[in-house]
Amino acid sequence: MSERVDDLEGTLAEPAFAIAREVFEYWRECVPGRDSMLVPPDRAAIDPLLDIPQAAPYLTLLDIEKGEDGRPHDYFFRLVGTRIVDFEGECTGRRLSDMMPRSQFPNAWAQYEDAVAGRLWIRIETLDWQDRGHMRYSSLFMPLRRGGRSVEMLLGVHYSEAASNIGRPAISTMTTRPVDTLPPRRE
Repeated sequence: MSERVDDLEGTLAEPAFAIAREVFEYWRECVPGRDSMLVPPDRAAIDPLLDIPQAAPYLTLLDIEKGEDGRPHDYFFRLVGTRIVDFEGECTGRRLSDMMPRSQFPNAWAQYEDAVAGRLWIRIETLDWQDRGHMRYSSLFMPLRRGGRSVEMLLGVHYSEAASNIGRPAISTMTTRPVDTLPPRRE
């Protein structure tokens, strides 16, 4: 079951989303400029492993692989945190298409594509793991530049909860605010 809630900041305020909230706030503080034409942070300007080390086990860093038309066609996992490896297995050096075919996981692919376009949302799904039973899995992706203005990478934060912590159906929490209209950084 999936539900759409258009309140990213409200969802991040919930205690269960403390890790995602911390990473999102860090990312937002790194957004350059203070005017209405904000662009995502440059990869060279952030160091989440150093700046928020407590979140490092839950982070991914992905390269966006673009087709001849310039549009994203796959995502390459450059960095995968240790807690993610614990519940998903090693993903570093793999492509999303190798692990999650688009035809079988359209909601997941939509989240990656939306993040590239600046539409940030949390995907929360209850997954049935063959050897571990049901787990709630949460993901949030934020765009990064590499030099210019185009999005070339994604910073992700992911975590899971055991079935004993699952108290509500899977939801997809989405905000449709594009990157250039994100709320200003907090002073």
